[in-house]
Amino acid sequence: MSYRNPKIIDDKSGQVLGQAIAQGAQNISKGIIGMEAQNRAAKEKKEKEAKEKLAADRLKSDKTAAAILKSTSDKGAWAANVAKNMKGLSQSTTKLMDTYIMDELELSKERINGAYGPEYLERVAANQRDIAQLNESAAGWISSGAYGQKYLDLTSNQRKNDVAFPGVGISSTIDGKRTLDNGAAVEDAVFAGAGLIGYNYSQVTNKKGAVMQKITNPDGEASFMTMEDWNIVKNDMMYVRETNTTTNMEGVVSKGLMIENQTTGKMDLKTGFALGEPTPMESEGYNVNRQVFNGDAVQALMDQTAMSVYANIETFDDAPHKQGLWLKDLGLDESYNKLKDTPAKGAAPGTAMQTAKSLRVQAIKDRPEFKEQFLNLAGLKEDGKGGYYKDTKLTKISEGVTTTDRLQSYNDFNVGLNSLITTAGDVPVGVEPVMKLLSVGAGKKLTLNSKRRPINNAVFNGDIMTITWDRPKFDSSASDQSIEKYNYPNRDVRGLNGAPVKPAKNLNSKTFDLGNFETLTNFIQDAGYVSATQARDMAKKVVEANKTR
Repeated sequence: MSYRNPKIIDDKSGQVLGQAIAQGAQNISKGIIGMEAQNRAAKEKKEKEAKEKLAADRLKSDKTAAAILKSTSDKGAWAANVAKNMKGLSQSTTKLMDTYIMDELELSKERINGAYGPEYLERVAANQRDIAQLNESAAGWISSGAYGQKYLDLTSNQRKNDVAFPGVGISSTIDGKRTLDNGAAVEDAVFAGAGLIGYNYSQVTNKKGAVMQKITNPDGEASFMTMEDWNIVKNDMMYVRETNTTTNMEGVVSKGLMIENQTTGKMDLKTGFALGEPTPMESEGYNVNRQVFNGDAVQALMDQTAMSVYANIETFDDAPHKQGLWLKDLGLDESYNKLKDTPAKGAAPGTAMQTAKSLRVQAIKDRPEFKEQFLNLAGLKEDGKGGYYKDTKLTKISEGVTTTDRLQSYNDFNVGLNSLITTAGDVPVGVEPVMKLLSVGAGKKLTLNSKRRPINNAVFNGDIMTITWDRPKFDSSASDQSIEKYNYPNRDVRGLNGAPVKPAKNLNSKTFDLGNFETLTNFIQDAGYVSATQARDMAKKVVEANKTR
């Protein structure tokens, strides 16, 4: 049922009702039990003093007066509770409690006059059940007000996605056949208890004499439920979840995908997920490093995540209204619970079975909502061929480099390469001259560790090119980080104990094998400020230019 934005009566006085009601019920029960004990003593005394009629009559008169006084006191105390702690409680409730207390009085007077036996005791017990039940019911109405206030304090998004009300047996008429509803009756009861305009509740008696809870909403729709059903749901009238399927999946995905680097303290990708080194390229208006992922490893993590989702959904299998919220996250409905153990497809009768668990896990994995959430949490995209990749954004393509600029760089390179080919004649042009066309040298900005920085130098050894950036930055795990070790990496340096010292890896240096076509392509794109398509075409021409002619 939708929230209709009714006027709110913010009354929090009912917060202390629980104790007051409980104490009131205890006092009433103790009173009748104590009176039974007194009456037994009175009977024994009456028998002993049978001959003392005046004394017996006086005792009877005293007991009757005490019973009347107790009843009046109980009615006053209960009415005071209503006035103080149950503001908004319906008149029908207070009237019904008056009736029960007056019945208690009459039963007490009957006992004084000698009433006893199974029929009488059952009437006493029934009266006590009625009083206790109505106390419990009234406490529920105050509780519903607290639930109503909590509901109204939620955001509209929470009300839409994270709230559910339990179903309960109801009928649309006081004597109608009861059916299990979808939570609408309890939702209306919560709003009625909160005092929202247009919502009302009362106690009414059906043809069989049973007391029914009547709840009406602003549309004039009425719901009737038994006192027993009401007292079952009143202590758990509204489920508000604090997490959802996506947030629960996040922990599983993160733990399965990443691991803390004990050296740096940063989170690194677990072994087995990455295929090769990241590849620089353009994507969605950015220069990116694209990391291709192992499809089998991704699928294994996806299976693990689906199992976790299944386990979470199953924890609510005894509360359909709660479970329904979690199913809704994935576009699932009650048909999920209809998946039972089934013979495996194509299997002979009496052999392999597909368990309800496996079928439900598969139903989860088959939902597009599940896969979409998983990929978003993992930061992955599908390549359309069954594989997965992750792009790390570097720089916006539009920053300082226009389409015209790219075309100019591409054309200038082709002109320069053709000149090199003409000059070289029948021999390969080499890698270093080609890199010079891209201005690869001191001051050239290239990408290192996701940042574009000017380089200090480029050293060539055949197809191998080594780039250095800025001043040396050493690996913190190395036992020697001296400048000497950086300047003379091949020198046999030993510690004070004479043992060889672990060389320090200079993190501001990177080697490229430009004899590898993909490496060459990616480097040309980075250094040449051209598109991925242009870079690939330029790399092909470089390969041809370095063939013996």
